[in-house]
Amino acid sequence: MIAFEGRWFHLPVAWLCTLALVPAALAVHWRVPIAAKVVSSWLIAIAVLAAALPYLPVTPGYLPDHLE
Repeated sequence: MIAFEGRWFHLPVAWLCTLALVPAALAVHWRVPIAAKVVSSWLIAIAVLAAALPYLPVTPGYLPDHLE
């Protein structure tokens, strides 16, 4: 995704989002209680949504108002 976007300064943030998968994988492997699994799945979902948001089509609610 960073190569597609073309901005090198987003690379550290992408690595941090990727590193969020490591604790989730360890939690599944070690059979951690369900609360930790839920928290890690929410973090992954938020990261995926934040990464996908710039590529969604613009809706009228995101455009600046002409009266401002």
